[in-house]
Amino acid sequence: MKNIFILFLLLLVIASCEKEKNSPAESDITLTMGAGYENDIYYSLEDDSKQSANRAGWDIAFGTYVMSPSIIINSGNGIKLFEVSNDTSDYYNPVDTNGMASWTALQNSLELWDVGAFSANMGGGFNFGWGIYNHTTKNVNGAALYLIKLADNSVKKIFIRQKNGYENTVHFLFANIDGSDEQVVALSNNAYAGKEYIYYSLKDNAVADREPAKENWDLLFTKYFDTQINYIVTGVLSKPGVKVAKLTGVTPSEADTANATFVSAVAPIGYDWKEFDMQSNTYTIADDVSYFVKTTQGSVYQLYFTSFEGAATGNLGFSKKKIK
Repeated sequence: MKNIFILFLLLLVIASCEKEKNSPAESDITLTMGAGYENDIYYSLEDDSKQSANRAGWDIAFGTYVMSPSIIINSGNGIKLFEVSNDTSDYYNPVDTNGMASWTALQNSLELWDVGAFSANMGGGFNFGWGIYNHTTKNVNGAALYLIKLADNSVKKIFIRQKNGYENTVHFLFANIDGSDEQVVALSNNAYAGKEYIYYSLKDNAVADREPAKENWDLLFTKYFDTQINYIVTGVLSKPGVKVAKLTGVTPSEADTANATFVSAVAPIGYDWKEFDMQSNTYTIADDVSYFVKTTQGSVYQLYFTSFEGAATGNLGFSKKKIK
């Protein structure tokens, strides 16, 4: 009888070891965005690689895919965009900015990367807001004039003249509102085909090569304008093609993908996994929220946040493990 009991204990130990052996490893990750969250961080779930880029280095960005109409703005750095005319010849006339403070700014969509701020007023069919697609030439031709307010509060007028479908190039003009200091720019998206976006600084009149190769990141830790609360927040965006399922009301150790609904959006993780406690002057983290992230390679990871220090350091922490 004693031998049978010992054998039973041994079997339990072996089973426990096998379960531990087959369980996915959990890693604790710490990222540093810097004081005031000055840096964006591109993060890869596969190998934990991180690439940091100063957020202030760009104003607008263009989707590199041939058929992508996406033109986004750096909303996290306070950039604001306004449509002022659908008569593109108005670009060559001075623009009246009286009452600009009360104008409604256009923002990037948090649902679709292809609907950047320049497409916020898009129409039906092949009207992408800033331009209209021509089936014959395969070009998107400019159809609107905009004003863009930069981080230093200077204002430029900008006209996206064309995206050439065959060459995969973008042509645009920008100048002071009186027409002075005009810049004419042509960008080759093919030169950045391995990346999601090509970024441009209107202030420096130069390309900002800041994004890693598309296969080398999954999540972007950054500041962005949340259109639901009309406020700039610090949170997490998902690379185009990445899908996320959010599970609430269950501890991360008990959460699984059995009832998970994966969505493809810009900000399915977002910012509200943390909350500022006015009494303690610190951030608290929800302990019953976790996220399952399906990468463009098909792998699935679970992650949940463990810390957020705020603007003083920009440090944050989360735990992750590979599920599939």
